[in-house]
Amino acid sequence: MAVRVLQLSDLHITTDGERFGQDPRANLDRVLDDVDRRGLTPDVVVATGDLGDTGDPAEYAYLRERLGALGVLVFCLAGNHDAEPAFTTHLPGGTLSAVDAATVDGWRFLFLDANARGRVVRPDGTVVDREDRRHDARSGGLLPADGARLVDALAADADGPTMIWTHHPAVAHPGFVGLDEAPFSRWFVETVGAAGSVRAVSSGHVHSSHASERLGVHHFTCPSGWLALDLDAGTLMPPGYRWFELGADGTVVSEAYVVADGRGPEATPYPDWVPRVLAEGG
Repeated sequence: MAVRVLQLSDLHITTDGERFGQDPRANLDRVLDDVDRRGLTPDVVVATGDLGDTGDPAEYAYLRERLGALGVLVFCLAGNHDAEPAFTTHLPGGTLSAVDAATVDGWRFLFLDANARGRVVRPDGTVVDREDRRHDARSGGLLPADGARLVDALAADADGPTMIWTHHPAVAHPGFVGLDEAPFSRWFVETVGAAGSVRAVSSGHVHSSHASERLGVHHFTCPSGWLALDLDAGTLMPPGYRWFELGADGTVVSEAYVVADGRGPEATPYPDWVPRVLAEGG
């Protein structure tokens, strides 16, 4: 029987209402209502970063209660907008966790923190955020210890197929010029492609859905649950999410959905920061 996974990403929960005319809390409710309306019943939820917008502890306390009400395991990853120690102090609890790996009905899930550009390793080995983590970590990378952990995990014998979850994608919509050739992207694609056990990778960060294949591995991105983008049309879209059915034989079936409640946003040109980020490759 397939493992059913709901991926949420880039929720950007705030403590003070709307951003760019969209209320992140209201849009999360719309996303979860849409999941119910379509009759989708997840076994687990994976939330792939930028869950809070500013890293305020109140953002994570809200999410712990709201996502905890789903009654299933929720695996949480940090994005560049998330902040330590607030993320690990105030978000995990009950059915929510922030871990490096988990096994779900025969599938091995690996969770990667790709925020290396926004973090620094102190002489004593502790890792702390840079002052401007959200901008410094706008593009992905792994700290040496995280890269080594991934290599070791992939070298170990897996009892079943592997899926990797991360905030920053190595592969995304072609509008992200140069992303495929970025050093992190090239290393990551080659590493997971050579492993043999990895069936798929899914990420957030880019607020848009994309699906492609590299070296026999599926690479997906998830639309934002707050402010989704149609990168082909250059417009805003209603909030969205991604759905997975992971077969015991390693097959991966996935579809990205946008909320279909008729409440918008309308297909208007997206904010002026989007072309700049596209031009910079992520």
